[in-house]
Amino acid sequence: MGDEVSSLSNDGRITTAKIGHIFLIVIDRPKRLNGFSVKMLAELGRAFSAMEDDSDIRCGVLCAEGRNFTAGLELNQVAKHLAKGPLFPEDNVDPVNLHGRLRTKPLVSAVQGFCFTLGIELMLASDIVVAASDCRFAQIEVKRGILGTPAGAAPRSGSEHSQCAGALDAYSAVIDWKFAPKWDVYAGVMFSQENGGLANGFLQRNNIDPTVGLRFRF
Repeated sequence: MGDEVSSLSNDGRITTAKIGHIFLIVIDRPKRLNGFSVKMLAELGRAFSAMEDDSDIRCGVLCAEGRNFTAGLELNQVAKHLAKGPLFPEDNVDPVNLHGRLRTKPLVSAVQGFCFTLGIELMLASDIVVAASDCRFAQIEVKRGILGTPAGAAPRSGSEHSQCAGALDAYSAVIDWKFAPKWDVYAGVMFSQENGGLANGFLQRNNIDPTVGLRFRF
């Protein structure tokens, strides 16, 4: 898709394209629910910097391939990265617009499906958000006693806090039935498992989180 920041691999990629005066940034790792690897975090910072540095660009659009925007950070990889430094490279524009070099050009985010953790931070940093009707929003770190990273607090992953970060594996299934032109009912379940966690095993447990709802589309 246009100018690619990197080639596709198991760690995913961020792709970019210029469409007139618009700069398109695409999260591309759909087989892993667009979960962010360390490689993708670096590429996202470079993509935002490229948008900011191009005098011909007036606006950016952030979106994702596949059915989901992002399931957030891949903790088992990113936790080690955070022990060494910040989430995003400091010499690039900060995608969540909080620290260091900040974005000045307007940004529109288009989100769909799962929009978890970092996805919410990116959405809040945008000027305009267009959300599909199937969006599911969650800050799942809070439920597990882990502090959200981009908002200014980092998961404790240093040697003095070796049992705090942990790793999260999550699997989910959703059923959505449209039984009338503007009505649908949905049900789903998420299974999550922590490996290594807060307070020497406090988070080493499994969770099953069901959800059900009735939705009216205006």
